[in-house]
Amino acid sequence: LIIGLERSKNIPSFMQQYTQAETPEELPDASLIQKIEEATFINDYETALELSDLLAPFYQNQVKNGLLIHAMSSVASSEVFELFMNNMEVPVRLVMSKLLKTNDMQLLENMVEAGFDINSVDYLNRRLLTIAIKEKHEQGLRTLIRMGVDIEQPEIGLDALDIALAEIIEGYQNYFFVQQLLKANKRIEDSHRQLLQDLLIMYPEPTQRVIDKYGIVM
Repeated sequence: LIIGLERSKNIPSFMQQYTQAETPEELPDASLIQKIEEATFINDYETALELSDLLAPFYQNQVKNGLLIHAMSSVASSEVFELFMNNMEVPVRLVMSKLLKTNDMQLLENMVEAGFDINSVDYLNRRLLTIAIKEKHEQGLRTLIRMGVDIEQPEIGLDALDIALAEIIEGYQNYFFVQQLLKANKRIEDSHRQLLQDLLIMYPEPTQRVIDKYGIVM
């Protein structure tokens, strides 16, 4: 988490990216950072989070995000993630980034059990469901649907099925994600019918099979 810490006034390496912006005059106490690192090394997240609260806000958020990344990398228990939920606002972007790098959905299940909302959006209004579709994360999509993700919730005017169909039109995907959403009883809207009409021209046979299989009224 925190590499190459010295007891001098040097800024720890994990903070260096922020020194080009506005930096507080007072750097964090090196011994406090060392204690946080030691607690993290033995997975004592409760102590690490408590010590992080003693840091100035400028550094506090960065350290807590680093602790969260460490906990996600080790697939911590739901009890550990509950500590994070109670001590910070968990950035959706970090959860997204980590989940897209693994097919082990135990991490997602532990976080949801701890209180993480799988329907939450990041600062760009992106959702786990639509990111899973765009990144072709099959296991992620299956798990999200199994855990009850809202498949009707739109993202900037487009819902998950709009995006899955558009990905086929643009040549990025096959019908796997479309069929998973339809199997989950995704409601069919006029926008979906228009996209399917376009696909009937581009890929008539597989598109018609999907329309027939799921009884879509065009």
